[in-house]
Amino acid sequence: MSPDKKLIMVFGAAGRQGLPVIDALLAPCDDGTPTPYAVRAFTLDPSSERAQQLSNRGI
Repeated sequence: MSPDKKLIMVFGAAGRQGLPVIDALLAPCDDGTPTPYAVRAFTLDPSSERAQQLSNRGI
């Protein structure tokens, strides 16, 4: 994680609301600059397919 990134924890990250929140946080800014956020995820089942997909994205 870059020292200038703001760290955000998303609870329920692999759920119906968590995934879109993470996608929005990690999307580039409107001016094309990289996102200012680093995301950490909390999920009840880290072995689930969705949790593994998040892990593969570096979350």
